[in-house]
Amino acid sequence: MALVLVFVLSATILRGQSSSGKHGVWHSDFRKAHAEAKQTGRPLIIHFYADWCMPCQRMEKEVLSSRELSQVVNKEFVAVKINADHHQDIVQHFGIKSLPSDVVISPSGKVLLRNNGYQQPNVYLAGLHSASLGYQRPAQPREEVVQKPTESTGLPKEKRGDASAVKVGLNGFCPVSLFLNKRWDRGNPDFKASYQDVVYFFMSREARDEFQRTPEKYAPEYLGCDPVILTESGHAVPGTTKYAAYSKGRLYLFLIPETRERFNRTPEKYINYRQALDIEHIEQTANAESLKESYEVR
Repeated sequence: MALVLVFVLSATILRGQSSSGKHGVWHSDFRKAHAEAKQTGRPLIIHFYADWCMPCQRMEKEVLSSRELSQVVNKEFVAVKINADHHQDIVQHFGIKSLPSDVVISPSGKVLLRNNGYQQPNVYLAGLHSASLGYQRPAQPREEVVQKPTESTGLPKEKRGDASAVKVGLNGFCPVSLFLNKRWDRGNPDFKASYQDVVYFFMSREARDEFQRTPEKYAPEYLGCDPVILTESGHAVPGTTKYAAYSKGRLYLFLIPETRERFNRTPEKYINYRQALDIEHIEQTANAESLKESYEVR
C-alpha cells in the first residue's frame, strides 16, 4: 500500500527553484509545478538529475524528450525536472539516493510511483500507467488544504512495504507472450489484468483472457522478487526483467546476474520457499541497493 504523505512544504523548498521556464512539457520551477498539479488535479512527476550524470543524459535524450512521453504527460500529468546539485533540500525531502530518480505524487502528496536509475522508454511509460491506476482524479479540481509547516515537520520517509514502484508486473511486458513465445513483447495498457495486487499488460484481449484463466502459470513467482535473496536473507527485493529464468515452467526474476547464476546452479534450493508474500512485503529501493552490493562482492 502506498504511503499517504501530507505534502508539507517548507519555505525553503517553495523558494528552491529560481527558474520559471519549462523544458518542453517539463517545468523547471518546483513551486509552480506543484501549484499547477493542485489546480488541475493531476499527479506530479518529479524527475531528479544532475548535469554530470551520464545515465541522466541518456534518459533525457532517449526517454524524456520523446513525443510519446510528451503526449502522455500533457494529457495526464504535470512534470518538473529537479537539478539535484542545486536543490539538495528537495532531494532530501524525497529521500533521493541515486540519479536519475523519479517520484510521482498526487496533488495531496500520496506517493504513486518511485523509479531509480535509467528507465527504458517502455518501462518508464508502464510506470506512469501504474501511477495513473493508483490515482483517481477528482471530477472537479478542488483546492486542497496544505498543513502549515512546523519546526519538526517535513515529508516523512517511506516505510518498508511501499511497493508503489512494482505495481506493473514485468515492467509492462506481456507475460503470455513471454511464456508462449519467449519474447519480450510490450503489453497494451488497454488490455490489463490484476493478479496478487500486481497489474499486467497484454498484447491482445485474447492474451489477457488466457492469463486470467490460469494467472499463476504466467505471473513471475514470489511477486517478481529475487528468489535467491528472498530464500537466503528473507528480504523481498524485486527482480528485473533483464535477469529472468524459467525453471519447471515457472518464471523467476533476479536483481543481478550473480543471483541468477546461483539459482541456475541449484534451482531446487530456491523454488520451494513457502512464506506467503503480499505486495506490502516488497522492499523499497534503499534496502535493495544494499543487498545488491552484498551479493555483487561475494
